[in-house]
Amino acid sequence: MNIKKLFGKNLKKYRKEMGLSQEELAEKLNISQNHLSSIEIGKRFVSADLIERIAEELEISPAALFLDENKLSKDDSIKAIKKILDKEFRVLKKEIIRKIVEMQ
Repeated sequence: MNIKKLFGKNLKKYRKEMGLSQEELAEKLNISQNHLSSIEIGKRFVSADLIERIAEELEISPAALFLDENKLSKDDSIKAIKKILDKEFRVLKKEIIRKIVEMQ
């Protein structure tokens, strides 16, 4: 699988996990729904800036958008660890934001 298609597949997966439509995520990213659709099907790629914004909106690490879970290992423990790390990343990010807000 080429990198654009892998990125798009992962983007779509995480977008759906967050319960966001293409239109909702596109609006948050300040891009058109058509642009987001083209990214998800692997027709277009993204800038480093857009990768950062996508990761922030989806509350994942940017690296998660490039992982091919099928090639990592057939071992389910690797997938489970990745899910735990992604969840912990989201929780930690929310906690940091909450503490910053409290300090102000």
